[in-house]
Amino acid sequence: DHGGMLARIIRFTHKTFPIMASSSQLKRFKTDVISIPWEMGKSKVQSMVPALTSELHKGSCGRVAVIGGSVEYTGAPFYAATSALKIGADLSFVLTAQEAALPLKCYGPELMVMPIYSITSFDQVNEKEVQNIMKTILQKVQDMLPRIHSIVMGPGLGRHPNVMNITSQILKLCKEKKMPIVIDADGLWMVNQHLYIFMTTMTSSSRRSSSGSNDNSHIVLTPNLAEFNRLYDATLKTHLINSKNTLKNIDDDENINHFNDDDVHLSKKPKRIEGIENNNFDCIPDTLLPMASKLSEVSKILGGVTILLKGSIDLISNGSCTIALVGEEGSPRRCGGMGDILSGTIGTFLHWTTTSKGNNNSIQTDDVEQSYAAVTPAMWSCWAGCVVTKRTAQKAFAVHKRSTTAPDLLDHIGEVGESLFPTS
Repeated sequence: DHGGMLARIIRFTHKTFPIMASSSQLKRFKTDVISIPWEMGKSKVQSMVPALTSELHKGSCGRVAVIGGSVEYTGAPFYAATSALKIGADLSFVLTAQEAALPLKCYGPELMVMPIYSITSFDQVNEKEVQNIMKTILQKVQDMLPRIHSIVMGPGLGRHPNVMNITSQILKLCKEKKMPIVIDADGLWMVNQHLYIFMTTMTSSSRRSSSGSNDNSHIVLTPNLAEFNRLYDATLKTHLINSKNTLKNIDDDENINHFNDDDVHLSKKPKRIEGIENNNFDCIPDTLLPMASKLSEVSKILGGVTILLKGSIDLISNGSCTIALVGEEGSPRRCGGMGDILSGTIGTFLHWTTTSKGNNNSIQTDDVEQSYAAVTPAMWSCWAGCVVTKRTAQKAFAVHKRSTTAPDLLDHIGEVGESLFPTS
């Protein structure tokens, strides 16, 4: 019974790397983790979901754009864009490759599919022409931004070098305009290659000026464990190399080698994870706390970006505050597309929570809510998206068992959304 549960704040210390020091200068790093089950956080998120009234117009509840899709992957952007609609956004755009546009248009009439580049064209022209193409693409996106409330970047994007480059330029543009952004899948691969966008302490003054303000509270990264391992490695290495104090007397490659598996690679699992192995989803096992510490550290280095580490117990951090979604079992079936559905759902919530009057944390009604004062709108978006996706997966699995696929989840999003956020 979560109704009687109080939010638990767990304090712990764990060895991690100081924000502006070398790996040989380890210190104790303290993180608070706030455990929030649905019953304890639902009123907060429900207050941020827009009410449906006759005064609304098309687009009032959100216009979400998904940037993704490639020759190989057309399902991912479809799932992300459709889930954004199913949870309650009014309009959903897909900005994609020419090669993916036709399949996406054929999947359904609800999505507005807009091809903005051609991978084939990238491969057929010289470098100067590629730069001209990228300027044209960037202008197309810039012209569209006034029509968009939030962006989901990465589902099915692929890893073509030129696609990675133009996507990074789009990210910089959206960051400067404070657009709410969710980055997932191949978008995270792009982030690893362009971390300077999030950082201010860089050796290049040109990069420093191009990145703009270092307030990244409107950006959400949604890695799974393997993706977070890569993000952690890339972030610590990039930050170390670009730290002025480190560059003076330390050989960078040698210093990076000091990062051992226990400190860097979260995939090195402890022998036993209490709670998860026992299917006890109501508490935070001690073995997750080092992950929370690393999550907080990466977020701080990346300018307060919100990071959702997906798992049996989801961890969400913006560097200053870390929360965990507990009490949601989800589905034992893992099928392709579930992460895309989550990212699209968060995309809609991100617009709602960042524009709602209900996100005012200065008004607290009781001691429990007071403990949530540091939880930002972006963090609530991740938390709500995880609840919706896990309950949707659970319902789909109850019907389809081993044959559960992503379209089965899409069929249940509306039902789950209504049960969590009633229209009346």
